[in-house]
Amino acid sequence: MKLIALLPILLIGMSAPQNPTVLEVTINQVRSTKGQILLSVYSDPAQYPYKPFRTCPVSKDSLKNGQVKTVILGLQPGTYAMGLLDDENLSGDMECNIIGIPKEGFGFSNNPRTTLSKPDYDKLIFNVGPGTTRIDITVQYKLRK
Repeated sequence: MKLIALLPILLIGMSAPQNPTVLEVTINQVRSTKGQILLSVYSDPAQYPYKPFRTCPVSKDSLKNGQVKTVILGLQPGTYAMGLLDDENLSGDMECNIIGIPKEGFGFSNNPRTTLSKPDYDKLIFNVGPGTTRIDITVQYKLRK
């Protein structure tokens, strides 16, 4: 009988999130309020760059001094990588010119230098632990508006 009385308490404890995390992302050097930012989160190198395990649209309504902030909840503690697209035309895809140079902004966790190809996954990884983790991503634009 006592076990039955304790059952709801045990179930509540089991449903509580384990090691809750908060990932605060600051996106720097955003050039306009047009469109939205698409953040791609990767938890495995095999997902990069075309199959993120999570994509987070970020509104630019709060853009101030070239900066937008967002929060991602619900990640398990572990190692992740991120990429972003400044999707100014809301197409959902990177727009490039005729020779393949991106017309829209992009960025990656750890802000690696980019040339004509995407950076290696290993250069993008960062750790998310229990509690709050903060990262900054700077948007790069290869072509001027």
